[in-house]
Parts: sequence; structure tokens; C-alpha cells
Amino acid sequence: MICFTKSLYLKSGVRDSLEYTLFHQDPKTALQEALFWAFEYYESGFQDECMDYLTGCCIPFYMSHCEGFIKFVQKKGKEWKKTRDSIILATLVKNILSTRIHPNAKRFVCAKLDDVPKQIDVSDLKPRLALQRLCKYKIHTSMPADESLLDIFRNDWLYYTKQCPVWNKRILDFGGTYLDNVKKVSYENTDEKKEELFFDTYWYDPDEQPLEIYEKCIGYISTL
Repeated sequence: MICFTKSLYLKSGVRDSLEYTLFHQDPKTALQEALFWAFEYYESGFQDECMDYLTGCCIPFYMSHCEGFIKFVQKKGKEWKKTRDSIILATLVKNILSTRIHPNAKRFVCAKLDDVPKQIDVSDLKPRLALQRLCKYKIHTSMPADESLLDIFRNDWLYYTKQCPVWNKRILDFGGTYLDNVKKVSYENTDEKKEELFFDTYWYDPDEQPLEIYEKCIGYISTL
């Protein structure tokens, strides 16, 4: 199922980009981008999925030889389930990269509040300009986006945020209704002022974005 994140990145692309940045890029220079992908994933409402992906899948697969680090990750995973503190995600990101540099490390650092990326404020912008500030990096993908995905991103993007908890709440809070049969969102049964407020706040209008935004959000487009 196609799903877009809070900044209208393709969700699968965000997950792949997090994995690529953490385990394949130069660990000495990858920190800021890795934190960006981690929190784009996490703050789109996929907290459990993000943490499970790192602690239960990626880290055991790529770093099974680092026994001390694996124990640290298990401890932090249990801590997160109790506290759900996002600083723990930043801690994992920082220590994955540092352990790649020093695989025999026996001590690990704890992230601070300043390590958690700050929310990007777009309240001073018209919503159609928001993506140009929100989308800092291009997703890492080996497969170009096809015309079908491009058409969905341009024209049916709002419906395909349905699986994103952040967007789902925004749409339902403003009285929107998902129409599965036509893959649209309807505001016919809500107050007109609510509909106007939603569009004045969240209508990011992908159809009017420059090519750079398409390539950042869904990947290289071979047909353009």
C-alpha cells in the first residue's frame, strides 16, 4: 500500500533511506541525514514500527558481530517501551554510526534533547511552499518512480496519507472522509469553515511543485 509521511515522502523510501544512511553511508558524515530520516519516520506516527525496524531488524542484521552494542540496543529498546522517549531513537542513531567507526567500543553515548531534530516551522509560508522547506533530503532508492506513482503523488496524494497517523488525524479532525471507492477525501459533510481552514493549512499541492520536490519525495522520475 502506498503511503506518504508527514512531509509527503514515500514511506517505504523513508525507511529505505534510514537504512541506507545508517549502514551504507560514511558514518563520519551521515549523522544529520540519518537523524532526519529517523524522525521523519517516527514523527509521522510510526513510532513502534520505526523502533521495531531498527532494534528488531536492521541492527541485528548489520551489527550482529558487535555483541556489546547488541546488548545496549536491547536495553534501550526495553527502556523505550516503558518511556516512549524520542531521545532514545536519537541515541540509537548516534551509536549505530559511532559503532561502525569503533566496532569494539564498550561504552556508548546517550543523546541529548538538542540531538532531536527540531520541528520545521512552515506557519509563515503558504502551504504550497511548505514542502520546499520540509523536504531537506532526497530519498535513497534504486528504482525510479513510474508514471503511476507520479500521478498519485500529484493528484491523489491526500487519499494516500490515510495510513499515516499524523495525516489521518489532521483530515478527520477537520471533518474529512476517506472515499475508498474513488480514492479521494471528501469534505462534503463538514462545516465549510473547517474545510477552508484545512486547505489553508495543509494543502501542500504536490501538482504545483518543482521537479526537485518530486525527486526528493518519491525518487528519480525517468519519464520527466
